Amino acid sequence: MKTIEEKAILICDGYHGVHIPHLVVRMFIENDWLHMNFNRPSDIRYDWSDVAEESVNTLLNGCDEEFYWESWEDVLDNLKIEIDGEPYRMLQNQDVWLIPEDCMDEEVSSMDVRVYWR
Repeated sequence: MKTIEEKAILICDGYHGVHIPHLVVRMFIENDWLHMNFNRPSDIRYDWSDVAEESVNTLLNGCDEEFYWESWEDVLDNLKIEIDGEPYRMLQNQDVWLIPEDCMDEEVSSMDVRVYWR
């Protein structure tokens, strides 16, 4: 059985700063994983049905939008991601990670970097 460190997928380095939400949403929508220098998982599916369309558009327009950070919260809280049939959550602690949904808080906090459940 894989550990959380083996299952966690870094999708955006924190060095991108305020541009992280724009870059992550663009990466998912345009399937542009190479732009971020990360390899796309082989079988990844997104369910945007619980994310407001306005939130997605706001993030795609960039960090100068009025409700940029509220829109990012909407995506973090409501985007459903499945990799190889397993549900994942997107978590941010500076970097943005995909973490298996069934991981316990103790497992997440045991990672080399600190991440938290949203």
